[in-house]
Amino acid sequence: MRTALPTVVRIRRRGFTLVELLVVIGIIAVLVSVLMPSLGRAREAANQAKCLSNLRQLGVAFVMYANESNGKFPFAARYDIPRAEDFIWWQEQPYLGRTMLFFRQSAIGRYLALSHQLSKDHFICPSDDVQQRPAHGTGGGCYRFSYTMNYLMSDSPYDQVGGYKAPRAGSIRNASEKILLVEEDPLTVTDGAWTPPAIDYRDSSQNLDGLDLLSIRHEAKKVRPEAGWTMPNLPNIDRRGNVTFVDGHAEFQTRRYAHDRAHVDPNY
Repeated sequence: MRTALPTVVRIRRRGFTLVELLVVIGIIAVLVSVLMPSLGRAREAANQAKCLSNLRQLGVAFVMYANESNGKFPFAARYDIPRAEDFIWWQEQPYLGRTMLFFRQSAIGRYLALSHQLSKDHFICPSDDVQQRPAHGTGGGCYRFSYTMNYLMSDSPYDQVGGYKAPRAGSIRNASEKILLVEEDPLTVTDGAWTPPAIDYRDSSQNLDGLDLLSIRHEAKKVRPEAGWTMPNLPNIDRRGNVTFVDGHAEFQTRRYAHDRAHVDPNY
């Protein structure tokens, strides 16, 4: 009796057709287009948090400086008249007698270095491309940092005897609402001093003149173009940016808040 031979089953392996491959690629492209905005927002939210942390650390350093300086804050690091007690030595080249030195030798550098290794990252927002900073003709080169100091919180660098005297930190009313540092808009930043337009909502004739705006780069809502604005019609006034207050804490606040004279002027 013959034994039947086993039947060999041949399985044909079928590859993707061109149409199927294109469908898969299309689905992947759709998924990427859906996920990219979410990933971008998540990355920007992380940068905003890191930026806020930088400002909080700077605020603590400013408070420590004031505690050891009879309540006085350092100078605001203007471009036109550098002082040894500027809060940041940012000049890229020798200017007005100052030799080019690393920013760690500025007024608050040693306070930042107490708790961690000091680096430029403490003065730069992760979302700010400081190397693309346009030249403004200021002495010492471009200001390649993100944070600037409210100029009304420091004495006048021009006339230290008869000029403007900022109040001591302990005598500033509502210190938790008075802005000390901001993340400044890259289109207006020229030096370490923040000289903002500020609206006096009680008396419009007492508005403060200025050009420096709070940066709103972290704002998730779409920002309108900012060209051609005039006081008191500040652009994107309800969009938000990072600020530090006299008591050292930091918040994500609107331009409406940051450009209110009640929050800018320590004597208000």
